[in-house]
Amino acid sequence: MESETLMATRRALAFTGCRTRRGQNGERVATRVTLAEQVGERTKYKVIPFVTRHGARGFDWGEPNAGAADLAYAILLETLGERYRSIIESIYMDFRDRVLVEFHIDKFYLFGNQIRRVAREIYEEKRDGQAKT
Repeated sequence: MESETLMATRRALAFTGCRTRRGQNGERVATRVTLAEQVGERTKYKVIPFVTRHGARGFDWGEPNAGAADLAYAILLETLGERYRSIIESIYMDFRDRVLVEFHIDKFYLFGNQIRRVAREIYEEKRDGQAKT
């Protein structure tokens, strides 16, 4: 079953997002979201590349906007992998609204086990909701 395998990948991941520069209207703008992955006894670091899906100029959080949608998609894709792209397509907006919109801070940390747990909950809710109709 797909929902069980969403939790099967046990990569030790930690995402960090940081707003560090001012935007045109004085708002803080995210300049970087990084991923730390534990590989054996070493930690690998990677900047998450920004790819726009919704016309945003960069990642964002704390608001239900295009930048937060793009970030939700990127985090889920990095955590779950290409194999689950169809599931990611169906849940990333809910993930944005449930998780990223709640971060009303300039810096956040989000861990792989949290991401997988919420992704699974959203997936199961959508699956069960569709089965009832």
